[in-house]
Amino acid sequence: MASRAKRLPTSVPVPVDEDFIPKFLEGGWARVSRIWGAKRAQVWVRVIGLDRLQAMRRDYLAGRRKG
Repeated sequence: MASRAKRLPTSVPVPVDEDFIPKFLEGGWARVSRIWGAKRAQVWVRVIGLDRLQAMRRDYLAGRRKG
């Protein structure tokens, strides 16, 4: 039997911790998975959007290099 990725239910909103994005920007995947656990972090990344988070982190790191 082929494994399927579990999809997020569309009927229940998934609340994202308010500290998740700042912690992700500062430390990336390793940090947030260590703080909240890999499964929870993975769900929140899917809710926010991986491309969006990666772009935000890229901008954050570029700003740190300039300053």
